[in-house]
Amino acid sequence: MRSGELWARRIERLNILAATIDVVASMSEAGGLHAGPTKTGKRRTITVPRFLAQMLAEHIGRYPSPDGWVFTAAEGGPVHHHNFRHRRYTRAVDAAAFPGVRFHDLRHTCAALLIAAGRHLEEVKTYLGHSSIRVTIDRYGHLFPEARAAIADALDATYRSAPAACARNRIRPRRASAAPKGRRPARSTTSLGADDGIRTRDPNLGKVVLYQLSHVRVGPPLYKPRSSGPETTASLRP
Repeated sequence: MRSGELWARRIERLNILAATIDVVASMSEAGGLHAGPTKTGKRRTITVPRFLAQMLAEHIGRYPSPDGWVFTAAEGGPVHHHNFRHRRYTRAVDAAAFPGVRFHDLRHTCAALLIAAGRHLEEVKTYLGHSSIRVTIDRYGHLFPEARAAIADALDATYRSAPAACARNRIRPRRASAAPKGRRPARSTTSLGADDGIRTRDPNLGKVVLYQLSHVRVGPPLYKPRSSGPETTASLRP
């Protein structure tokens, strides 16, 4: 989440049991501290880890807000990000021996962890609230070579474990019966058509000849067949 989305988080938008957060607003300091729409103007619902949902529940119980904010300033009102960064965050990163880590770098860390866990770019986009997947690719696409290597390793492991899986399931390849020497195997009428081992066989193609013959009109003969005797000459006269 962005810093403004954190400070605009309200208790009614937090579901502790389901571990979900409805991100619907963002806190802005332009023209005075106020809650407005998110950066992209879109709402989203994200799922947080269980341990984080538990920490949020404990935080709300320890620091209740009469105005319904999840995070509050020392005096009880909404948080000014500028004051928080200088009074709290900078001291915390120095004490943790992470000097120079910006507050927004925590958001980049979350994206890197999601990508390292094998999450799809579309999932990362939705989780971070980017306006388009192009933004996600431009900012975090350089992290995916390592993810592609992990995918290749997973496919290699699947390939190597395939023989053992077949043995456990007792899968045996079916052998085709060999035709006698000097004789071609007979083909049934259902195998007519696309029976080249590549395309899917169509049984209707084998009925084309029968269909054409069924529509041929058979009329009377133009002349009678010849026969021995005097009737042959007479039958040929007009």
